[in-house]
Amino acid sequence: MLLIGTLVSPALVSRALATPTPDKEVAILVHGWQGWNLLNPSGRSCLDSPIPADRTLAQQEFADIGAYLVDAGYEVYLASWETRPGYTMRAEVAAANCLAPQIAAVAGRDRDGKILLVAHSMGGAVSRAYIEGTLNPPVEALITLGTPHVGVNFASLIKAILLLNPGTSLLVDQLCTSDPGLCQLGSDQMLLFNAVYRPTGVPYLFVGGYGGPFYMAFLNFTEGRNDGIVGYRSGVGYLYNPVSDIPFIGRPLRDDTLIVSGGDITRRFTNAAHVSFFETGTKRWFFADTATKSCVQGFIAGIESGSIAYRYTCPLYARPPSLLAAESAPVSFTPVVAATLAAGQTLTAPIVLDGNASEILLGWNDGDLGLTLIAPDGRTITPANLAQELPGSVYLIDPVNGLLSYRLTNPPAGEWTAVITAGPATTTAEVTLVAAVQSSLQLFLDLPSSVATGESFTLTARLAQAKAPVEATAVSASLMTPQGAQTVDLARTAAGEYRGQLIAPAAAGPYVVSVSASGATFSRQLEALLTVRTPGLERHGGAAATTPDRDGNGKYEQLQIRATYQVAAASQYAVMATLQNADGQAITITRATVDWTAGKNLLAVEFDGGEIAAASVNGPYRVVTQIVRVSDGALMADEQPLIDGLVYLASDFETGPSSLQVFIPLLQR
Repeated sequence: MLLIGTLVSPALVSRALATPTPDKEVAILVHGWQGWNLLNPSGRSCLDSPIPADRTLAQQEFADIGAYLVDAGYEVYLASWETRPGYTMRAEVAAANCLAPQIAAVAGRDRDGKILLVAHSMGGAVSRAYIEGTLNPPVEALITLGTPHVGVNFASLIKAILLLNPGTSLLVDQLCTSDPGLCQLGSDQMLLFNAVYRPTGVPYLFVGGYGGPFYMAFLNFTEGRNDGIVGYRSGVGYLYNPVSDIPFIGRPLRDDTLIVSGGDITRRFTNAAHVSFFETGTKRWFFADTATKSCVQGFIAGIESGSIAYRYTCPLYARPPSLLAAESAPVSFTPVVAATLAAGQTLTAPIVLDGNASEILLGWNDGDLGLTLIAPDGRTITPANLAQELPGSVYLIDPVNGLLSYRLTNPPAGEWTAVITAGPATTTAEVTLVAAVQSSLQLFLDLPSSVATGESFTLTARLAQAKAPVEATAVSASLMTPQGAQTVDLARTAAGEYRGQLIAPAAAGPYVVSVSASGATFSRQLEALLTVRTPGLERHGGAAATTPDRDGNGKYEQLQIRATYQVAAASQYAVMATLQNADGQAITITRATVDWTAGKNLLAVEFDGGEIAAASVNGPYRVVTQIVRVSDGALMADEQPLIDGLVYLASDFETGPSSLQVFIPLLQR
């Protein structure tokens, strides 16, 4: 050891020379929402150091992949961040407060000081927030399995969570206030997450699954093929649902709109399920799935080789097999029934079905429950006679984890009665009952993309069947705020259209809006997120557009937009801008991070001319822009639109040698 310009004692040198050089690789396994076991009653907590894992513990928590890492010579640890029934940290909070100190505690034990992260579900978002928010993170690679990188359709997410965690339904209106991390998994909030966090130089392997269980088949109609919670598109960074209106960026043109881009990402798919209790037949969860394990082994071997071989060693399809035709069919939900039952008690609840294929699902958290159905014509439907009474229908039950499903083919239209009975093994069971109806009769909810704190806003519910308006007998909406519940009956303003007003909460953040509609032959319920902006940033003056033609050939290499913002406090901000056509179709998205001082700051947004030309969509164009505070992910500004009426043709643009898709932050004082 040679230290220049420093006096060092012989004892210190002796101790330094005696310190052995680490000869192992270190891997940290990062759990997801509520830990590895969704029904874990205690959840997980935030620790200063990760938990050392021998082979038994690694296999218990991450199955075959955990055991493989130990067998491959890795020193394996389990990360732990706070998530439990009723409360989950936001990903960026878990990354800063929990994962960062745990990585720091063991990174020095790795031979090169860089550790391998293997993450499941929301743990992938926590890991990304750490890597992408840290300068030179000590991470050699990240593997995510079933991570909702672009979120989950919020309406289907709510229903899945209520079934997996009965009792949560009693708090659904307060969900985002009490459980901010869970709400972050909705597609709206993950779009804002991806405005802040963008991949850098750390190699990533994203594995998305399409082996979702049959008894959660309704997710196929909202997510496309999925792993039981997360759509296979979202699992690898693509926009999860190409046919829906997405807040902030509009209606995308393609089902392969890439949201998580840049960096070094390998994207693969496997016929695996999200968690272990979803195993049905050969569809095992990621960590016990042979194909997934082979993929992870190949990727890790490539990383260890020190070359780019890891990009090509994962033996999975780059694209999943052809999609099921049913994925494009819409699904709607009946109102959720939530209750508590003790042994011997019975609950009856009406469910209105409209004659289309339906799935009636019951979830419970204690004891032994049974479900019998009474059809509108008086027939009693049980698991024993289902196939005879309704040919083609299927009954499935998972008594260990408290889930059952009646999958009904061509059920008689009208009011059904669900009869739930608690058996002798029940102490106190929270139950959730809901039906997913595959039907062209849909309930839609139009909300502002965001609202200011305390602002009165209008919401519009629409009922339509194959684009034709449908009349309802009653339509209402509810919004729970820290100041109390708001409920409003929506007034009919046109055929199939109902409108009302609510007042945004005084505190910024996401909130759940629930709308219910009923008629003589149907009932529908829909949840959506209302995003309330944080004050402290607003636009100063108008915006201007320029189109440079650097080589003078009459083609534009860029579309540049300039706008000035007044900022109350100096901070780092993330900006996401989307170029749309007049119908709100997204053409291209760009984002970056800027450091702004208090006062006026000039923002330059630059869209690549080659991407505009490749989209082949003519103007007039508009630009919508969102500005998010990096420190807490709070939405600060939402310009819908920032600028409008830009009359260009796609053929007016081209890729130029100087064309860069970047933001240029300029400061004005």
